[in-house]
Amino acid sequence: MSDSPVPVLSPVEVTAPAVTQTPAGPVDGYRALTAVTGTRTETPLEQIPQSIQVVPRSLIEDQQDQTLQDALENVSGVRTPAAQESLLSSFFVRGFAADQYFDGTPIFGATNVFDTGTLVNVERIEVLKGPSATLFGGGTGAPVGGLINVVPRTPEFESSYTAGLRAGSFRTFNPFWDFNQQLVEDRIAFRFSGDFERADSFIDAEESERVLLAPSLRLTLTEDTELLVRGIYSRNEYLEYSGLPADGAVGGDFPIDRFRFSGARDTPDTIVRNALVLARLTHDFGDALTGSVQASYYDSYFKENSSFALGGPISPATPSVYAVSSGVLETDVEQFNTNANLSYDFDVGGAPNTLLVGFEYDRTENPASLDFQILGFLDYADDSSDFNFVAPDDPPLILQDNAYRTYAAYGQHQITWFDRLHFLGGLRWTRLTIEEKERGQDFTAHEVTPRFGTALDVTEQVTVFAGYGRGFRGVQAFTGDGPPEPEESEQFEAGLRFDFDRIGLSGSVAGYQLIRKNVPTFEPGNTGSQVQTGEQRSRGAELDVIWQATPELTFLANYAYTNAKVTEDLRLPEGDRLTRIPRHSGRVAARYDFLDGPLDGLGLGFGVSAASKREITLENDLETEAHFVADAQLSYELGPLDVRLSVENLTDEDHFEPYQFLGQSVVRPTQPRSVFLSVSASF
Repeated sequence: MSDSPVPVLSPVEVTAPAVTQTPAGPVDGYRALTAVTGTRTETPLEQIPQSIQVVPRSLIEDQQDQTLQDALENVSGVRTPAAQESLLSSFFVRGFAADQYFDGTPIFGATNVFDTGTLVNVERIEVLKGPSATLFGGGTGAPVGGLINVVPRTPEFESSYTAGLRAGSFRTFNPFWDFNQQLVEDRIAFRFSGDFERADSFIDAEESERVLLAPSLRLTLTEDTELLVRGIYSRNEYLEYSGLPADGAVGGDFPIDRFRFSGARDTPDTIVRNALVLARLTHDFGDALTGSVQASYYDSYFKENSSFALGGPISPATPSVYAVSSGVLETDVEQFNTNANLSYDFDVGGAPNTLLVGFEYDRTENPASLDFQILGFLDYADDSSDFNFVAPDDPPLILQDNAYRTYAAYGQHQITWFDRLHFLGGLRWTRLTIEEKERGQDFTAHEVTPRFGTALDVTEQVTVFAGYGRGFRGVQAFTGDGPPEPEESEQFEAGLRFDFDRIGLSGSVAGYQLIRKNVPTFEPGNTGSQVQTGEQRSRGAELDVIWQATPELTFLANYAYTNAKVTEDLRLPEGDRLTRIPRHSGRVAARYDFLDGPLDGLGLGFGVSAASKREITLENDLETEAHFVADAQLSYELGPLDVRLSVENLTDEDHFEPYQFLGQSVVRPTQPRSVFLSVSASF
């Protein structure tokens, strides 16, 4: 054996990709690599032949997003209502109303009724664009425009504790916390997140108070079996805003204080209460077969007290004077949903396959009452003009007591050929019964909804895809003759995804046509009676890009062209643009983190969101102006301490936004420049 010394090689530093493994799936910076919402299986995004965008926890924290509305600014083609807009408003995806899901379970009527709080309990938000009836349903049916799935944080087998306080403009006081405790090593973990917020508003007389409590428990029963139990409770109280008449605020028919309250200042607070319990049991029967059973119970109550202008001015001679009314909308929702499925992985001729089959049952009870009372007159040009709230007399003008029952079976097949051609196909059979108890009638619809598409890896960096899907839902409160046909939608879509890892550039671009059919519309000459002859169509293109230019510097950009309009209607002019939907919209944002040196721990962020003109009502009488809003963030981490400063509407723009209240021509001013400071400690 030689006695010569063994050469010593210099150490080589290897930098691995910045991929973080979370319970919801792997994330590379701001880019999620998989999504469960698209297929109910953890599938790489490039293999899903439908547009899906993910807002991960890392982006939520860096931009200091406080609400679902804030976070969804980062997704193309999504329009959101104001945080405390009318309870019956909606999120919009590609021009049409989208459904909200919580960890894959449907939330009946969820718009601003179901509150996720300050996102302290949110791991990611997944947006599936277009119909998704094959895998999702419940309540009144399956999404016709798209769905927004809020994925909460999961208990982890490593204890951690965070508590903090956020305060700032409008006397905001907002303590928050997220405690994760491992109870039994690698077996049992408990998580408890929540927050409390009390704040005034830039709107005169407005104030709000809310609380969110979100416990969850994770149990590893055996090596192959896991039980996850989640709970969420929220309660909101606030003075309901009904919007300012657009004729004055936008049309210029009379002067109006943009921040004046829209009704009686002594209106009682609106109260919204939600409680949800969800349990999911998963079991691996082997390397290839996995089963999952999920059940949820959702209970919601709200009492909306409002005061508002009725229609237009009482006379052309007094354009700023409106008749005003009080209104009380009270409703309960009790929903039970269960979903069971089996997923089987197998190979055929060397081609990997995944087969998913499942069953869903949903039972929802929804009694509601609505009443109005005319109170007098209000001069919106006179800041001192006011009136007193008087609750409507009993009995209520409108009573509703509906029940919805859904049975559904679904199947989905995914297969990959030659390691680069990915096919997805699925069918769902649904039986939906709507029972209108107050009318003593019920009707049942049966529907088979397909979804299929393919994705081709042209290179390792570029994938092209094309897909087709349909959606349907039952029609509520139909006032025409006979049982209504379900609303239907269908989408054709094609696009590409790219991931140039060497330069840190990734994203997607897509074009689509989405058609909504059987839209109820009021019958001319027959006041209050509806017929189903309406059709609406949205055509557009979307771009979403993330560029990790350096380890310190990240850019984000999105753009949407959305041409959403009425194509058939007996009352509305064909070609009218759908309300609230801009033809052009987008956002650009940048983030720089100092990773070493004397400024290590400092982060700076800046963003601008913009939208073109938007129609306020159908018919298209008035529109809001094009606008932009800038935001900025500063953060500093020092050991366990995390200090964050955010500025909203940095340049103090003063435009108006379309506002949804009983379909009236009303608007709401944009929040003026606001500053918030957050301090938290993590251990």
